[in-house]
Amino acid sequence: KNKSFLDQIESVGQSDMMRLYINHDLYNKSEQNNTFKINSLLNAKESVAGVKFSPTEIILNGNYKPVNNLLQQVIESQEPSNILIYEQLPFGTNCFKAIAISSSNQLNKTINLQRAQTKFWDEVNKKALYNATDEFYSCLDNSIVEFSSFNNEAIMANLNDTAKCKEIIQFIKDKDTLYNYTFIYHLNRNDVVEGFFGELFDVKANYVFILNNALYLTENLQSAQEIIYSITNGSTLKNNNAFMNYANENVNPFCNYLYYLVPSANTKKINEFSGINIDKNKVVIKNLTEANIVVAKQKGNLKFRMHLNYQAPSSDNIPNMLWQSQLDSDIVIKPYLFTNHNTDEREILVQDKLDQLYLINSTGIILWKKKINETARSEIFTVDLFKNKKYQLLFNTDNYLHLIDRNGNYVPGYPIKLPAKATNAISLLDYNGDKDFRIFIACKNNLIYNFNLYGVRSEGYKPYKTDAPVKLPIQFVRVGESDYLVTIDEAGVIQAFSRKGVGRIGLKNKSIEHCQDFAIVGTNNINRTFLYYIDDKNNLINRISFSDKKDIIKLSKDLMNAQIKFGMINDDQTPDFLAQSVNGLIASDINGTFIYENDKLDAAGLCNTIKNGVKQLYYVFDKDKQKIVIANSASMNLMELKASSEPNIFNLFKDEKNYMIYSYKSKLMCNLLK
Repeated sequence: KNKSFLDQIESVGQSDMMRLYINHDLYNKSEQNNTFKINSLLNAKESVAGVKFSPTEIILNGNYKPVNNLLQQVIESQEPSNILIYEQLPFGTNCFKAIAISSSNQLNKTINLQRAQTKFWDEVNKKALYNATDEFYSCLDNSIVEFSSFNNEAIMANLNDTAKCKEIIQFIKDKDTLYNYTFIYHLNRNDVVEGFFGELFDVKANYVFILNNALYLTENLQSAQEIIYSITNGSTLKNNNAFMNYANENVNPFCNYLYYLVPSANTKKINEFSGINIDKNKVVIKNLTEANIVVAKQKGNLKFRMHLNYQAPSSDNIPNMLWQSQLDSDIVIKPYLFTNHNTDEREILVQDKLDQLYLINSTGIILWKKKINETARSEIFTVDLFKNKKYQLLFNTDNYLHLIDRNGNYVPGYPIKLPAKATNAISLLDYNGDKDFRIFIACKNNLIYNFNLYGVRSEGYKPYKTDAPVKLPIQFVRVGESDYLVTIDEAGVIQAFSRKGVGRIGLKNKSIEHCQDFAIVGTNNINRTFLYYIDDKNNLINRISFSDKKDIIKLSKDLMNAQIKFGMINDDQTPDFLAQSVNGLIASDINGTFIYENDKLDAAGLCNTIKNGVKQLYYVFDKDKQKIVIANSASMNLMELKASSEPNIFNLFKDEKNYMIYSYKSKLMCNLLK
């Protein structure tokens, strides 16, 4: 029934996970205010926000009605602009609050409504014998910022006229010191900060200097010298890569007010915003790596965004690590994703060298482990055997088919002994898109078998015989009214057969022996349906139609001894391929047009790729060197992570972010990819 509440809450929409409304006058009287002192952040009468959560961050987007204090008066009297301060602040800055100045004249009027400022400027103007007040404020440009660095508090104000500002300093100083070609002036009064900026800042300054078109006020001489040394040597916040990476993703400098904090380095400040017991929550506080608040005036309303970043620690200084989980022994397969049908949470499946299968939740907690008789050699598929939205895990080892439910128990009838040792990984095929899956697997007796999900050989299918072992997967393609099951054996013979296991087309053209991978582009016509493979020894893209015509495209790059994998890289809906060798990485489409090249990416392994925001990410596991090497389409630079098994990348929390899951020895780790 409260119209103010309804107006506020509707202004943030209903798409976020949670909406937050606070009447600050009432909230400040409640016991909850001791836990979360939100008004210390906003100075508001009312505030409302949409809230987003993920394991690495909390974001609030909303608006507020301000209280009538000086900071809010200044914010409301100015227009938003780009706050340009990063080059003026030292590298080690771990906290700052910055105010945009679009009109220095208006700032003068707003600040000097207070008596303390009137007294200060009356005395300065009397010494100067001119209107030093107007002269000082006319020198201010763009922004004023209070910051913490070197364990000291200081203030910086951008200037458009350093000569005028130096003249005014003469009336408030008594002696000076020259340091690194910069004069540092000792102030002859202790109310300069209050005189200049009213109650906007808490710093009690004793020294002042001008450097690079900026005025600095510091508590002591040592702080002034440290700031000068840092700025003149280019050691600024703009050159702090960790800060800039965070700021580029989470801070919009076009605003009226910007507050930034490293919580773990400012535990005393946390008490200003929260009643949390710091001593009892040291681990949590340590992992709060960055926070910021941005306020911008839009169409007369004050909009705000708050962001809090959480990053788990790592003894190996691994960037963007979310968590790590200790297993019993080294992990031997790459991680796979499983969806919990009860909670819709995404979970992870891995196996260690003791042949123990682990199900691990999205925050690294082991839910169960189960010893099986062999190591998984296929992808671990999620299936719904009973079509009741309760999922199971399907995979094969050398001698068995396995189907395990979410609790770690075998589905009745499993594991199923294969007729002979498997030579490839299972292919899970759905002919008609109706979830009536078929399992295809090739065995050492040169027969390709077909099972349904119950582990029963499919009725009407006769095991398909090949002359050479099959190690590649079986693929399915429909051409017109005909269905084809296709693979390539180790001798290079293209095997194409029907749903009943009967041979089709009998292609005379062959691929190279021990072909690493192939792709099929299907149409309604056998003349325009093609199988592609790469001849790495002769640097050729080979295309064979289902009518048995062969074309080749000569590549200008050397693919000798490259590991080849087909996949989708660009957005044209046709297969592309990756060639990874000691000469580097080549990504190309099937017409021979190169998409990406990086000769620095010379790891020995099979390259994989995934879209990560606007960038394409390429990553290789080098088994011999025990590392993952990562590159992206926006840069030739590489990132390396220690690893002892192949990684996988998932949108683990459905937050539109990619997380790399990988292992180093017996530790499973989760990193946010940026």
